[in-house]
Amino acid sequence: MTIWTNFIVAVSFTFQVISTESRIGKILNAPSVQGGILLYIIVVALVYHLVLANIWDPKGPEKVADDFLHTVVPVLYLLYWIFFVRRGDLRFSNSIKWLIYPLIYLIYSLIRGALTGLYPYYFMNVAKLGYAVTFRNIGFIMAGYILLGIIIILIDKILARKKV
Repeated sequence: MTIWTNFIVAVSFTFQVISTESRIGKILNAPSVQGGILLYIIVVALVYHLVLANIWDPKGPEKVADDFLHTVVPVLYLLYWIFFVRRGDLRFSNSIKWLIYPLIYLIYSLIRGALTGLYPYYFMNVAKLGYAVTFRNIGFIMAGYILLGIIIILIDKILARKKV
């Protein structure tokens, strides 16, 4: 999820720079897409720092990459979203639509894990946890996405009133 989401951030910024008026540039520049990207990169940071950071200790270049992907990019994207994304367009229905990307990732990960025995995260490892625990964990993750999505929408509405 870290790599895919950082790739989405990079593609979004690339189109902001080279082709804002292209069809894909306009799509990526839409506040609902920018809000979704913010949600995804914030979840990457939160899951890493709250759940995964204590299970490994990278050194050298791995540490630099780890800090960049899980801390620097999320903070910079949050600042970008606060100061440069158009305000007031987000709807509460976005919090449900924003589940499409993580659901695709989860389905992909479960299928890949079933075929290879390799799961990207220990809390999704069906082989060790079983389906009941894995799906409970996924339920918590999806609830977190919805809750954070609603928070982003509320912040958008507050910032729209303040014209930030």
